[in-house]
Amino acid sequence: MFLQYLARRAIGGFLVVLLATFVVFVFIRVAGDPAALIVGGTGENITINPERVAQVRQQLGLDKPLILQFVDFLAGLITGGLGNSFVTGRPIADELRVRLPLTIEIALLSEFTAWIFALPLGLFSALRRGRFTEALTRIFFFVASAVPAYWLGLLVLIFVLLTFGWRPPLGLVPPTQNLWVHLQQIALPILVLGFVLAAGLVRFIRNAVLEVLQEPFVQVARAKGLAESTVVMRHVLRNAFAPTLAFSGLRVGYLLGGVVIVETTFNLPGLGLFFVEAVARRDFPVIQIAVLILGTAFVIINLLTDIACSLIDPRLRERG
Repeated sequence: MFLQYLARRAIGGFLVVLLATFVVFVFIRVAGDPAALIVGGTGENITINPERVAQVRQQLGLDKPLILQFVDFLAGLITGGLGNSFVTGRPIADELRVRLPLTIEIALLSEFTAWIFALPLGLFSALRRGRFTEALTRIFFFVASAVPAYWLGLLVLIFVLLTFGWRPPLGLVPPTQNLWVHLQQIALPILVLGFVLAAGLVRFIRNAVLEVLQEPFVQVARAKGLAESTVVMRHVLRNAFAPTLAFSGLRVGYLLGGVVIVETTFNLPGLGLFFVEAVARRDFPVIQIAVLILGTAFVIINLLTDIACSLIDPRLRERG
């Protein structure tokens, strides 16, 4: 049954997230003493009081065996306690409550933008295979796939500033407060990331459409005298859409990495910028939560992709 297949995927994904979280948890403890970091900070030439370090270590439970520390960490997650940042001292849950919606918004809209770019161009490239216009499309997106997102973001910012004398408003204005200003702040990051994501997606769509065009049922549909537009929309696109959607879901890691880049480039206070700053400051609790969030997002998006693909292609429902 397909439900059993999804259940196995969910359990497997949960174990992967749990293992990745534990590995990072161990590496963080091996990399340095969090108690010494709290007492001494991240500066240079700091004198650390050993008694104070021992006191903080006991307060945080860092004097317990490693496996018990990990169990306490999981218990805190279950009860909703994500801990506090070593640098700011603020609860991590409060930071996530502010930053998470922005990151989700940028990620979803960027992927949607990528599909807007890639679907017509990939279909056009496949249907006009071997022609001059198709070659131009392929060259264009081969070049685009080699452009780093941060470099393109900086280039777009400079171009807009020099050409129109405009730059996005600084900070972050929630959409409930001023929707127009909010759209100005996220428009360029979404376009930049969507364009970079589209470069890989357009090639996959092209290859998927070309593969379906060679299938016998397409030749039969054409032999019946159906219009080419009907053949493409009803038979080709439907069968090419499922593997393309699966590809889109599998590259969620690259998508989240792109969000980190554009948030850093455009100085948007989302999770990406938050996590980059945490790594630079060795803010271990934030890094730990970052791995957990990214791993969970990967598992959830892939499960949703499996469900969507099963609705598009009924043959997937027979997987047991």
